Amino acid sequence: MRERLHAYAVDVGHPQLRVVPAENLHVTVVFLGDVARDSVEELAARLGRAAAREEAFTLAIGHALPGPPRRPYMLWALVSASEPLLRLSRVLHDAARPLAPAQSKPLRSYAHVTLARGRGHVRGIGAEAIAPAPPAFEVETVQLLRSHLSPGGARYETVAELSLGVRSPT
Repeated sequence: MRERLHAYAVDVGHPQLRVVPAENLHVTVVFLGDVARDSVEELAARLGRAAAREEAFTLAIGHALPGPPRRPYMLWALVSASEPLLRLSRVLHDAARPLAPAQSKPLRSYAHVTLARGRGHVRGIGAEAIAPAPPAFEVETVQLLRSHLSPGGARYETVAELSLGVRSPT
């Protein structure tokens, strides 16, 4: 999925946008902000317990669009509406609250994958279907990531892999 989305962003080829490396593409379920180093282990345990209570689910990505809406400076791949993803965001947000006081609010509508970034307002990009459409994919784990920011872009370090509960047979 990452390679397909990365290739799409490269094909867009907008001169004002820097394509995000494939290994950095991700859906942010909840942004935790700064967390004290001595709290990370407890945070991972809390998030792991919360994730284990949630069932695995399927996500799909269908459109690319400029973002954020008011003054776009990025190219986003929009994740199709998903109540399980929104619920997971709320559950993880609540579990992290005591250890991540600077976290953002949980997802309220659609999530996205940032495909490319620009500096300042970027013109000349519009919403369009990603073709060929990437296949839907199963979400069975989420990762707790630590970001290391630099002028060359972010580097992400996986702190913990959090397994979602097993989907009930249908």
